[in-house]
Amino acid sequence: METQNAQNDILTEHISWLNYIDHSKQELKEMQNRLTALTPTLSNKMLARVEQFQNRFIRQKEVTDIIRHNIKAHENDIERMTRLSLDYLQLRVTNDHALLKNEFKRFVELFVELVQDFNEFLA
Repeated sequence: METQNAQNDILTEHISWLNYIDHSKQELKEMQNRLTALTPTLSNKMLARVEQFQNRFIRQKEVTDIIRHNIKAHENDIERMTRLSLDYLQLRVTNDHALLKNEFKRFVELFVELVQDFNEFLA
C-alpha cells in the first residue's frame, strides 16, 4: 500500500512537471516569435544579441525534449516495477526519481533565467 502511494505521488509530480514543460514550450515559441518580429527593427550591433537568444532558444528546446523523455522513461520504469514487483527496481526508481527531481529543478532555474534575460533585452 505504501509503495502504491509513493508511486502515485511520483506520477502526480510527473504530471505537474509535464504541464510545466508544455507551458515552457509554448512560452519559448512566443519568445521566438517576438524575437523574429523585432529583428528587422534592430541595429546591426544588436543582431549579435538576437543570435545569442536564437541559440539559447534552440538549446532550451533540446533540453526540454530531453527532460520530457527522461520523465516518460521514468514512468515506464515505474510501470515495469509495478508489473514485475521487483524490490531492486523499487530502490532504483526511488533513486532515479531523486535525480530527475534535481534535473527538473535545474531545468526550471535555467528557463526562468532565460525568460528574465529575454525580458531585460526587450526592455
